[in-house]
Parts: sequence; structure tokens; C-alpha cells
Amino acid sequence: MNGIILAFLIALLGSINLDFYKFRRGEFFSWLKGQLNNFKWAVPVAAILAYVYMPALLFPDIIIPIGVMLTINCFVTIVRPMKFQMVQVVDERKRPDIVRFKVPITILVILLVILISAPIIPLFQTKTLHELPAAVVSNEKINPIDVSHIRQVPIEFAYWKADKVIGDLGYKVQVGQIDIQLINDHLYWVAPLELGNFWKWLRFKTSPGFVMVDAEDPEAKVERIDTLELQYMKSTFFQKNIYRHVYQRYPFYRLAEITFELDDEKNPYWVISAVKPTVWFTGEQVLGIIIVDAATGEMKFHQKIPKWVDRVIPERLAEKYNFWYGAYSNGFWNTKFSQKDMHVPTTSNGVIDVFAVRGPEGMYWFTGHTSPSMMDKSLMGYSMMNTQTGEVVYYSNVSG
Repeated sequence: MNGIILAFLIALLGSINLDFYKFRRGEFFSWLKGQLNNFKWAVPVAAILAYVYMPALLFPDIIIPIGVMLTINCFVTIVRPMKFQMVQVVDERKRPDIVRFKVPITILVILLVILISAPIIPLFQTKTLHELPAAVVSNEKINPIDVSHIRQVPIEFAYWKADKVIGDLGYKVQVGQIDIQLINDHLYWVAPLELGNFWKWLRFKTSPGFVMVDAEDPEAKVERIDTLELQYMKSTFFQKNIYRHVYQRYPFYRLAEITFELDDEKNPYWVISAVKPTVWFTGEQVLGIIIVDAATGEMKFHQKIPKWVDRVIPERLAEKYNFWYGAYSNGFWNTKFSQKDMHVPTTSNGVIDVFAVRGPEGMYWFTGHTSPSMMDKSLMGYSMMNTQTGEVVYYSNVSG
């Protein structure tokens, strides 16, 4: 079934009439009338949640759309009788009848507990998070970067060079997100040409192509491919939006990262990492990738990764893995007190400093690790995570 339709139907479950008090009084048809009234607000809200938010239909992510619907439903159930009629009197003392409010209030309390627990539960499962990267510790002293393929063009310069070659296409496209890739054993910055806005999409419908910036040679000429008709992009709308296009077929995964990649023949594809949480809402684990033809929209789920694909492990997930591995070696409370055997990934402007390099077997996420002490920022080690397989090696025999 179409993922959006399925998400819509699941979200509607949160609109069930909570006035079960009417059941106790045998007023089934009155309860059913209330349910039909609920659909008046629930159908458009559920449609927006399904079509715009596109929740992953797996546990616990599915709690979010149902929880949003239930929250609105609870307030409707409480407010509606107060707005349209006086609260019913049930005994001689003229006490208000609060029976009908017990269910919505209970549900609101449960939802509040779930909301509060989201950041707390993982703190009691830090051992699981620490072990999730399955890092291998090595004492070898090696150069982690392939010296024959050193990245000499920084991302800021790559963006500048790419923007300069847009030229006569600037009236309809702009440089999209640029990512480093290994194409035919050579490093390139690659960015799709994204349509500027909704009105440009209505007029032009498709993207003409992409740009390639040589990441190893700052003097190399930028390559612009502008003879294609790419229908499925991040900047396109409705059913042509790449995320929505994939979600309709694969709603049972959390779609973690969408990367524009070229195969060795320079054919454009979108590579989407499909992940699942293992520790409540976090502890993400990659299950495979979805490869989408940017022109035709044809897609396929892969567990056996094609050799040309570089980005299987999302950058944000690599950041999390490095933090979990270094910080949680002895649990959460150790990070607050003794900090025994603890090390943390290096940061730049408050963001974990993970960057892609060419390593011994393809592309790697490289991250330095340092002491958690504000007074000691010496390098304690570094990690190399294969961007395709997720294999992690932590090199601890480092000083400086």
C-alpha cells in the first residue's frame, strides 16, 4: 500500500472518540455521531501529517503521529462539552460529572511520560550505544589518508567554483548540497542543480543535471552536465519530491540521509540510507540503502551495496557513533564524574568534526578523539569508519 495512505489511516486511529462515557449509558449512536464529528478535524490533520511530515511507520516513530492526533483529540473531548453545554449534574450535591474526562486526561499523562522519557531512556542504555559501532581498537601507527588522493579543495571553495559555472542557467537553478565522492578512484565534489523555488518547478519541471568539482586539483576545470532531465529532486514538489517518492514505497524505514551520487559512468542517482532505532528513539542502525534513478524515479532496496556507492553511513550517524563510543565506555554517570577511560570526538564550532577522506579501502569518516577536559585538548586517538560498510577502527596509539 502507498506509504502516505497507510500513514494517513494509522494517524486517524488517534481520532477515536474518547467519550466512552456514552457507552456506559448505552448511547452508541450518540458516540458514533461524536466520532463522525471528530473526522471533521481529524481527516485534514491526518492528511497533513501523512503527506508533509511522512512519519516512519515503525516503532517507536509511529507514536509521534498518533500522539499528535491523540493530543488534539483529548483537548477536543474535554473542551467540547464545556463549550456547548453545561457539565452534567450527577447527584444531589450538584457535583460536576468528570467521568468523561478520565480517559483523555489519562492519555495526556501517558503522552507526557513518553515525551519526557525520549531523552532519558537512552541514558540507561549507554552500554548498548557504546557497543553499537562495534569498533576495533588498534595500536598501529599508520597514515589514515591515502596520500595519492588527498582532498585539496575545501567545501567552501568547491561551492564557490560550482556556483561560478552556473552561468546562463542561473535563472532557473542553483547549486544543491555538495558532497565529496570517489568516482573512478578520484575524489570529486558533486552537487545537483536544484530548481530555485516552487514557481520555477512549475515552469521547468526538471533539473538539467549536476556539477563536478575536482577535489584533488584546485586548478582543474569544473565539469557541468546540463543535458539531462532529472525529475526527482529535493527541490521538486508533490509526487516528484525525492523524499516523498521514496517514502510512498518504503515507509517502514527511517530515511536518514539522501545523497546525490554518481556511478562510475557518471549516471546520477539518489542514495538513501534506511535505518531503524534500537534504543527507544535513538541508537540508529543502518539496514540498507535505497538507490533511486534521479531521471526515471526507478528505485531498489539494497543490502548488498554496489561498489560505486560511497555514502551508506550518514554523516550525522557517524557523529553519533563516535560520541557514543568514546563517551559511554563506562556508562552515563562516568561522563559526569570520574570520566575514566573517556574520550570525545573533536569539534568545530560546537559540531563534531567528522569529515570524509580517501582511505585504504574506499571512503572513510575520519574523526579525532580528545580528552573531555576543557584544560587538556591533546589528541588521544582517532577513528576511521568505512562509509560503505560501517566498520570502525579506533587508533589509540597517538600523541600530540
